[in-house]
Amino acid sequence: MATDQRLDDIDRRLERLTTISEQVVNRFQGIDARTESIFLALDQLRQRQEASQSQLDQLRQRQEASQNQLDQIRDEQHNLSGLVDALLQAIDRNSAEAATDRAFVRGLQVENHRIWQYLQEQRRGDGG
Repeated sequence: MATDQRLDDIDRRLERLTTISEQVVNRFQGIDARTESIFLALDQLRQRQEASQSQLDQLRQRQEASQNQLDQIRDEQHNLSGLVDALLQAIDRNSAEAATDRAFVRGLQVENHRIWQYLQEQRRGDGG
């Protein structure tokens, strides 16, 4: 009888250990599933970050292209200023109607200067 009782006790303990083992396995499976979902979420975040970085790079390239265009426009404006100055000198030397012509060209200079100021303001506005 004592042996049967010991065997029953051992059997109950084995059942309890089996139940605990199953619970541990279930917990590890749950942890494994959560870990996998975390890795998937991290991968998605990495992909989003790469996409954001790509967009940022594109925006930087566009900004650089815009800045280059603005610099070219400024250079052209500077060249035009030089041409206007040369034109004024030629008018002073060669034209009987120098006063009228000079007033017209000065109007061009004023307009040119306004454009230059506008470009400077744009540059300041663009963080340049």
